Amino acid sequence: MAGSLGATRLFETATALDQAFKGHDLEGAAGLIEGRLQEDLGELLAGLAGLPEPAAGGAAVSRDPASLAPRLRELRGLLEAGDFQAIECFAGLRAALAERLGVGASHPTGSAEGGETPPLLWDLDRQIRACDFEQALQTFSILQSAVAAS
Repeated sequence: MAGSLGATRLFETATALDQAFKGHDLEGAAGLIEGRLQEDLGELLAGLAGLPEPAAGGAAVSRDPASLAPRLRELRGLLEAGDFQAIECFAGLRAALAERLGVGASHPTGSAEGGETPPLLWDLDRQIRACDFEQALQTFSILQSAVAAS
């Protein structure tokens, strides 16, 4: 998990700690915990503390059409790269996109009643969460056209 967050040193330390435990090297594990792990976690927490607070009401993104464009470009880039941060990026965009497209922000079953096709947002959400970035990119292209037309 730490590696996917960009905390590569923490990931390396956790890997070394895991190997120490598997090798029954309790002294080595204790040294890693007392030294590198505490330092790495401190750096990560300091970095997280510097992040801006979410906007009031949990809205991470303005619903203004002009402000959507850079976030949509960011999401496209993450999908093209197969980057797991696409999950968080889309989560921050979902409400603004739903409002822009005039679709409900929640869908209880993930599928429409009567065999109709689920809304694009739900398809994209499911594909991104399943890490099916190739399919998500195709759905994103359709969604982006719909946003531009709205």
